[in-house]
Amino acid sequence: MSRVIHVIGNGDNARMYRDAKGIKVGCNQPPMAIRNLYTSCIVDFKMCMALTEGSVQIDGQWTLGYRPKIWYDNNRGNFKMKFGHKIRGFYTHVPEYTKLSPTDTKGNMYTNFNCGHFAVHYAANHLKGTEIHMYGFDSLFDMNLQSYTDLVLNSDRGAMNNVRLND
Repeated sequence: MSRVIHVIGNGDNARMYRDAKGIKVGCNQPPMAIRNLYTSCIVDFKMCMALTEGSVQIDGQWTLGYRPKIWYDNNRGNFKMKFGHKIRGFYTHVPEYTKLSPTDTKGNMYTNFNCGHFAVHYAANHLKGTEIHMYGFDSLFDMNLQSYTDLVLNSDRGAMNNVRLND
């Protein structure tokens, strides 16, 4: 029997997702309400800082990656007390293939492991999905790096940074 997981990213085509049977996993703050969302994946310090200061709110339960676990463990901004009840769990595995050079540390490797990549890896390896549907992963197909998250949390999408992200 298949274990279907829907991973809803933040690219323009996330809107193609329609409510369906299976486990629903979001990336950061999903671009629309998702009924019965199992978890939202969070992978970076910037999102944790925005959550801590209250400039961003993410509904439902969260799965925190390597860097958010550091934020949690250091209890920055009383993060544990504010959000401990929302944390479904931690997924801190960083695949060896994210090491781009022999000198890359785990922290550097995590830079190469974005939220969408993290969410799909989590769906396949932790949730044991046998069928994974991906929505809003536009950059895989047309190098469109626009993200819904940029509307709620500013990111550098200037030409020089996009060139770096596209490489």
